[in-house]
Amino acid sequence: MGFKYDIEIIAIKNKSQQNKKLFEDSECQKQCENLNNFFSEVGKSLSTKIKPSPTAYRHFIKHINSKNSLFLTPTDAYEIQLLIKNLKIKSNSSPNDIPPKFLKITSCIVSEWLSKFFNQCMTTGEFPNSWRIAHITPIPKFHSPSSSFEYRPISVLPVLVKLFEKVLYYRVYSYLTEHNLLDKRQYGSRENHSTELAITTIYDELLRNFGNKLITSSLFLDLSKAFDCCDHEILLDKLYHYGIRGVSHKLFSNFLHNRMQCTKISSYKRISCGVPQGSVISPLVFLIYINDITKTFLFL
Repeated sequence: MGFKYDIEIIAIKNKSQQNKKLFEDSECQKQCENLNNFFSEVGKSLSTKIKPSPTAYRHFIKHINSKNSLFLTPTDAYEIQLLIKNLKIKSNSSPNDIPPKFLKITSCIVSEWLSKFFNQCMTTGEFPNSWRIAHITPIPKFHSPSSSFEYRPISVLPVLVKLFEKVLYYRVYSYLTEHNLLDKRQYGSRENHSTELAITTIYDELLRNFGNKLITSSLFLDLSKAFDCCDHEILLDKLYHYGIRGVSHKLFSNFLHNRMQCTKISSYKRISCGVPQGSVISPLVFLIYINDITKTFLFL
């Protein structure tokens, strides 16, 4: 066992030496800084180019104002153990993070402590600063990328925040489905929903209209950098309308604000727009953000 850990320590030291060499390569560091600047500003830059809507977004959610409010039920050691059990050992983790393998080995010990810590976050609405830091790996979209646009950022967050977000996800999703707050025509990021189901629905609609001798029109939209362009204040206002209020609302506000990101050898950059990439709960939060999109078609 000792030999095994010695090998792992040597591997960490070697990786640290590799990072030091990268830091000494000024050209490499400059490129990483440029990429990080681009990734951290792309959402804000694109959102400024979006033309103002003649109809305020609140017009589409005024009918929602849920009378119910989300209550984040406490978690326990058993739930945390199940979540740790389902962690992938080889899942990506950020630098200086707790390895998933360690959590699996010690789950019977740490699960009790983690459940208390997670409950503290849910009762106070606090979201630790260290959980808001993402480490970005730029992956080329093409063989020989020539600009920042041709890189895809792969965001890695701490393992503990992934566990906490799963706890949060189950409670938020259960609340939304229990009160039928999600539009039935939303097929993304939902249980028992898929693109296949969306295609089947469209196909059935086409056949029905064809049988009734009706003309069918379709409009297909591609939302560029959709996650990156979410306006925080609009999102938080929508969350409030859907019943995520009080401490829960404070928690999501802290989840969104004061986020930072960096590449392996770049400085930290603040993110002021969008929902976090690589997050467990971001797809669900984004779903709430665009949930009223079907109402806007009435104004086209």
